[in-house]
Amino acid sequence: MPMTLLLVAALIVLVVLLYVADRVIKNHVQRRRRRVMEERLAAAQAEAEAKAEQQRRAAQAREALTSVMPGILPPKPRHVTEPSLASSQRGRDRRVA
Repeated sequence: MPMTLLLVAALIVLVVLLYVADRVIKNHVQRRRRRVMEERLAAAQAEAEAKAEQQRRAAQAREALTSVMPGILPPKPRHVTEPSLASSQRGRDRRVA
């Protein structure tokens, strides 16, 4: 009887130790993943800030240039009153086929 009790107790202790080891390993993996993700996020944030700074400087340069020399105005929109020849030709080809 005492030997059986000792084996059951050892088995319970083994199961508990395996569970604790599993939790420790999972926690370690999660912390490592979180650290890697934080590093990637910090790098992406630094890159975005650098890009925003570059865009801000480009905008300032554009403003400085247009304050000295006015920008070229875009052309006025054209109003087409007649249908294009290509679209009428396509309609004829469809009727023949």
